[in-house]
Amino acid sequence: MINITKKITDDKFITEIGTRILTNDQITSLNYTLTPIFKGSVDFNTIDKMTLKIAGMLRKNDINFESALKLWAHLQANIEILSNVYTYPEQNTTILSFEEILTENGELLFNKNFIKEIEKEVMNKLELPKHHGMIIRCMGTNRNMVIDPKRKQTFYEKIKYNQKGEEMQDETLVIDASLDKLTVFDSPISEEVRKFKAVFKTNLKNQPITVGPATLTEVYNFLLESGYIPSTRFGKDITTMSLNTFVKNGLAEVKTEIESPGFYFNDKTNEILVVKYTLEDPTNDKLEKALKLLKEFIDWFPDQDKIITVFKWGLISPFIYPMKQRGADVQWLYLYGRGGSGKTTLGKMVLYLWGMPDENSDIGGSGFNSEYRIGNRLQQSTFPIVVNEPGAIFENINTRDMLKTASQQKISRGKQINGHYSTIPALAPVIFTSNQPLPTIGDDQEALIRRFVIQSFGYGEKNQKMIKKHSDKLLILKICKIADYMD
Repeated sequence: MINITKKITDDKFITEIGTRILTNDQITSLNYTLTPIFKGSVDFNTIDKMTLKIAGMLRKNDINFESALKLWAHLQANIEILSNVYTYPEQNTTILSFEEILTENGELLFNKNFIKEIEKEVMNKLELPKHHGMIIRCMGTNRNMVIDPKRKQTFYEKIKYNQKGEEMQDETLVIDASLDKLTVFDSPISEEVRKFKAVFKTNLKNQPITVGPATLTEVYNFLLESGYIPSTRFGKDITTMSLNTFVKNGLAEVKTEIESPGFYFNDKTNEILVVKYTLEDPTNDKLEKALKLLKEFIDWFPDQDKIITVFKWGLISPFIYPMKQRGADVQWLYLYGRGGSGKTTLGKMVLYLWGMPDENSDIGGSGFNSEYRIGNRLQQSTFPIVVNEPGAIFENINTRDMLKTASQQKISRGKQINGHYSTIPALAPVIFTSNQPLPTIGDDQEALIRRFVIQSFGYGEKNQKMIKKHSDKLLILKICKIADYMD
C-alpha cells in the first residue's frame, strides 16, 4: 500500500483533490458492499468498467484522493484508472449504470434486485450531503439564502414537503454570480458608513467581477445594472445577506483603519490621528530658510494681506476636517479676478505646502461639476484641493446645496446612480479660483457667501517685476522649497 501511494502521488496536485474524507468504517462498509464484484468471478474488462464507474462517483462526490486510495487498496482495483479519473475527469467518465456494466452477453451477472441494492448502498455512502460546499443562511422557517460556488450562482431556497413527507427544495435564482471574496471597511470615523469591496464569480464572464469599495446599496445597484440579478423580488435582501453572511462566518477581511490620507480627530483619545502622511520636526535652519523665502514671495504681491490670508488658510487646511469633527465652522476660499493676477499661483502654493499638485488636487471645473464627481474628490483625503473655473457649479441647485453642506459639515449628501441617496464624507477643503465672482442666486446668495473667504484680484495686482524676473517654473520650485522646509 505504501509503495503504491508513493507511485501514484508523484504528481502532488492529485492528492489535493477532494475535500471529503472517508472514515475507516465507511471504507470497510464500501469494501464489503463491492467485494462480490471485485473479488468474485467477474472478468477483468467488466471490473475495469466498474472501477471507472466507482472512481467517477468518488471524484464527483468530492471524496479526497487519499481516501480513494485506501478504498482501492482494499478492493485491489486498478490504481491507474483512479489516477486518470482524478487528474482528467472530463476524459474519464462513464454514464453506464451498475446494471449495464454487470451485463455480459445480454445476461445479468447478478440478480437484478441485488445489483440495485449494491448501487443504492454505494450511492448512500458517497452521495454529497445537502448543501455541500455551499454557504447557507437561514431567512426564516424553511427559507434559506444559498451561495453555490460550484454553480457560481446565489439562490433563494424554499423547502417544501411532498405527500410522502420527503423534503424538496424550490430554488429561485437571484444573483447569477457567487460571492468569492469580501473586504469590509469599518472606518473608526463614526460619520462614515461601512463599505465593501466584493469579488463575485459568474458563468456570464470569464473574469471575476469586482465592486467597490462601495456601500451595500451601491453593490446591489451595480449587480442589478450589470444584469446579474434576474429576480429583483429577492435581489436586495439576498445581496445584503450574502455580504453579511461572509462577515458573520469570518470569511471577510475586515479593515478598521482609515483609508483616506490626512488628519482626523479621535474623540476616544482626544488626539489628532495622522493617516498615511509622514510628519517630521523641521530644523531651525530649515525654518529660517522657509521664512526668508516666504518673505521674498510675499514681496512679489502688492496686497500682502491676501497672500497672508491664503497662506495661513493653507497651513490649517488639512485640519479643517478634524475641526468640523469638533463642531467648528471653517470657511473655504473663493479667489476671483483678472487672469494672471496671482490667484491660481496662490492656490498652487497651498497645494505645495502639503505635497505635489496632481490631477486629484489641481482640477478644472469640469472635473467637479456633478454630485458624483464632487463627492469622489471630497472623500479622497483631508488635504486641500484647488478647483479652477468652477463655472456653473454654483448655479446648479443640487451641486450648490451639496457644496454648502460639505463646507461646514462632516458629510455631504448627494444623489448617486439610480437616484438612491448616499452619504459621502466631506474630508477635503476647497479653494475655488475663477475669473468671475460668486454668481447671484437670489435668496441663497447670503447663505453661500457665509461659507467662503472671498478674495478679489484686480488687474493692478499683477506684479510685472515678478513676471519678468521669475518664470512660473522657478516660482513653483521656490514654493516647493517652502513645503520642504516646513515639513
